[in-house]
Amino acid sequence: MGMKDNIMQIIGYWAYVIAFLGAIILGSIKDMAWMPELTWLPWVLVVLGVIIGILNITEEEEISIILAALTIGLGATYFALVPTFGGILANIMGYIAEVTVPIAIVVGLKIAYQKAS
Repeated sequence: MGMKDNIMQIIGYWAYVIAFLGAIILGSIKDMAWMPELTWLPWVLVVLGVIIGILNITEEEEISIILAALTIGLGATYFALVPTFGGILANIMGYIAEVTVPIAIVVGLKIAYQKAS
């Protein structure tokens, strides 16, 4: 493993940590009265998802990632039905979906490219 591979692993790891911690924290405080509208935030999460998809996902993880992204993406709003703190859970899952769906798109494109080659 060369120095370049090691740096890419570190960048991918930190993109993952920042994206998921950010999604959890921001999803938790999204509906607070003092929280401003963050229209740029989804773009940051999408970019981090693309970086994670390019740098972190191995061939063995591809199908699992696509399945997880589908589940999270489709089920994110379900949590709004939970009384009391369901809105917070729905916000968190919505932000996580904004990270995982781009990961799955990148992985899907990688698979399509590999199959076409």
